[in-house]
Amino acid sequence: MITKLKIANFKSHRNTKLNASNLTVLTGVNSSEKTSVLQSLLLLRQSF
Repeated sequence: MITKLKIANFKSHRNTKLNASNLTVLTGVNSSEKTSVLQSLLLLRQSF
């Protein structure tokens, strides 16, 4: 299970650190880069 996620130099994320637990919900206004977080996880999955 992923407990921490660090996104560096991906789209507008220069140095983003996220702590994840059993239930993690991404919320925010439009254009707040929620999709980029999900895309980084998909990129990791594709590379693995």
